[in-house]
Amino acid sequence: MIQRSLNLRPILEKKSCFLLGPRQTGKTTLLESQFPTVPFIQLLDAKTQRYLIEDPSRLDQMIPNNQKIVIIDEIQKIPELLDQVHLLIEKRKINFLLTGSSARKLKKEGVNLLGGRARKRILHPLTQHELNDQFQLEKALLIGTLPSIYFSDAPQEEKKLKKLICVSLVDYPTTLNSIDLMNYSAFTKALWAGEYV
Repeated sequence: MIQRSLNLRPILEKKSCFLLGPRQTGKTTLLESQFPTVPFIQLLDAKTQRYLIEDPSRLDQMIPNNQKIVIIDEIQKIPELLDQVHLLIEKRKINFLLTGSSARKLKKEGVNLLGGRARKRILHPLTQHELNDQFQLEKALLIGTLPSIYFSDAPQEEKKLKKLICVSLVDYPTTLNSIDLMNYSAFTKALWAGEYV
């Protein structure tokens, strides 16, 4: 396993934290390695998600007494849960580590972002420093450094990444107001044709 540069423990000893970053950067893996004994509430689990959607106050019951750190993975799945997190920070002095891949979704929905009660950290794809002697410049330029793709032996996975990039690029103009769509269109066509990869 690659040792990541981001150490979250010193942050969580003082304050709650949002850990954001693109999908497949290794957020969940990082948390499981740095906090193996901390309660981990996984909102991708349908049963847990349904349980908390029905009544967000149930979060309090899920956390053992005297617990000082709690992880909630994929917080963007239930943004309304942030009000309960806020309450538990104040009432029980718990520091939460909240992960998500979509800060934009949280901001767009206008939810409680804990008003200064939480720091924000971003987990980026693997860096050259983290990869150390496993870093290959050509490979990194070709497929990027998302862990699941970078270490894949299957070329099909690399093709999926190319499609993922193209789909993201197709959505990208909707997030920008000023973009030259003619040049953008030519770029995406060339990318699909494999001219830039």
